[in-house]
Amino acid sequence: MDLITKESLQLGKNASLQSCEDSVDALLAFLENAKENVSDKQHMAQIHSLYSSQVAPQLTQTPNDVHKAISRYGKALDRTFKLNVNSAASSIVQIASDNDESKEAVESREELNRAVAVHLLRLGEFDTANIFLGESATKLPPLLVEQFELLYDILRSMGERNLQPAIDWTSTHQRFLDCRGSDLEFQLRELQFKMLLSQRDTSAALAYARTHFQRYQRHYLKEISQLVTSILYSYTGNSPYASESSGEDHAAALKTVQQTLIKEFCTLLGLSSESPLVQAVSSGTVALPILAKMGGIMKTKRTEWTSSNELPVEIDLPPEFQFHSVFVCPVSKEQTTDSNPPLMLPCGHILAHDTLKAMSKESDRYRFKCHYCPQETTFPSTRRVYF
Repeated sequence: MDLITKESLQLGKNASLQSCEDSVDALLAFLENAKENVSDKQHMAQIHSLYSSQVAPQLTQTPNDVHKAISRYGKALDRTFKLNVNSAASSIVQIASDNDESKEAVESREELNRAVAVHLLRLGEFDTANIFLGESATKLPPLLVEQFELLYDILRSMGERNLQPAIDWTSTHQRFLDCRGSDLEFQLRELQFKMLLSQRDTSAALAYARTHFQRYQRHYLKEISQLVTSILYSYTGNSPYASESSGEDHAAALKTVQQTLIKEFCTLLGLSSESPLVQAVSSGTVALPILAKMGGIMKTKRTEWTSSNELPVEIDLPPEFQFHSVFVCPVSKEQTTDSNPPLMLPCGHILAHDTLKAMSKESDRYRFKCHYCPQETTFPSTRRVYF
């Protein structure tokens, strides 16, 4: 890893075309000036000299440096990670080629393109997202794009220490936030109070507290008491509530509130608080080494894994990547899938679809007993369970 770190730092230093851009910009500015002096031979000679001495060498040398840095970094990766993940895991996981035009492959590519586009929107890269949407022929709801533009307008204002747009947004969606038990609105009011107090404007801070803190007393009385009491120590410099009034903490507090805003904003849009693309890559870094090792073992033993709905080895993902419960049929010992979902009997016990089909002898009229209690039922009386 030391080699990768070294080459990564070198890549960061060299992988920039800024010097090329600066030289070209200087030449363009010089050419614009030359339009007015096109008959001046001395001026034209200066342009030629500028190009020969500065621009041309820069355009040649800088891309070479970038290419060398990228090449060295790639070689460092190859020397450190010798495993070919694609070939090792292909015996376990079916990897579709770019030329695969099957319905499943096309839908997967479209879903991936949407995930990339939404990820760019989450980052605020709207120009890049528009280019990607056009080149990949991917469509997103216009309202979704507008909402993310609104989000970044609010975040930009917060970065300029203007919390009012964010407060207005929380007021508009107050019912939604209250139902979720969110403290975003109070966080914004609290931060606004701290900012007023850090400016030594105690009158404005006290007036703000009287106007806005009353509705939060039921849930945040302790915090409000500390905030208001901190006014008494605002000029002493030794306040026991220094963290409530210190201007040095505004950057950290602001970042925390921004993260909370992003989370609530995405939840309102029906999206997860973190990009699915980031989650997929992060969980993939955990799963791929295990799959690659298993694939290598299977390749050595010349065996194949034929099941497309499950893996031959358990992947122990961290809790943050576990989004729902997994149900295993107590009779067949098989994990349920979309094609074999869990079904609940009238008695409340749950079995897999295929198990119940076998118990009912493939008939809707045949009455059978529950595997765990004597109650009888028919297959149509069961209900699908969603975890």
